[in-house]
Amino acid sequence: MGICYNGVNKTYPTGGNAMTLGERLRQARLEAGLSQRQLCGDVITRNMLSLIENGSAKPSMDTLKMLSFRLGK
Repeated sequence: MGICYNGVNKTYPTGGNAMTLGERLRQARLEAGLSQRQLCGDVITRNMLSLIENGSAKPSMDTLKMLSFRLGK
């Protein structure tokens, strides 16, 4: 079982196959058959989505909600 650090000095078990938020987002986008440009639309830039998917940026809750909605999740 793996341990994932959540950024607030707390850890939780991951079951061993933990994916980062960005990895999960990329996987969902690809499963939906969307390009980065199609997913972000005119709400965020494609570059910002790339940074989120690569773990270099943390999205706001509003951005996460928008991406989730556009992915049908």
